[in-house]
Amino acid sequence: MRKIYLVTIVFSLIFTTLVIAQNVELCVRVCENEVSDTTGISNLKIKLIPPKTVNKPEIIATTDARGNFCFQNLEKSRYLLEIYQGITLLYREVTDANQDTKKEIILRKENN
Repeated sequence: MRKIYLVTIVFSLIFTTLVIAQNVELCVRVCENEVSDTTGISNLKIKLIPPKTVNKPEIIATTDARGNFCFQNLEKSRYLLEIYQGITLLYREVTDANQDTKKEIILRKENN
């Protein structure tokens, strides 16, 4: 009887940990036009900066040939998302990663 209680407690702890620690994925496509079938922008540097309170490092990725990138196994939280071309900051937003997310970011050229 004691073994059954012990097994039940261990199983409950493992299950609770798995449910609480579920991670999410953030996938984004960066393009120049509002038409979603246009080619995305490749070779942009993407920084995903977690809140300072979680004491985690920033994550860096690069867009592929179609302008896509994904951050996987993220802890559920709010992140600062920055997009750079070289050292030039092109875009910045705070994004919620509380569930798997797919979004499209449209960058417009400035008319001088």
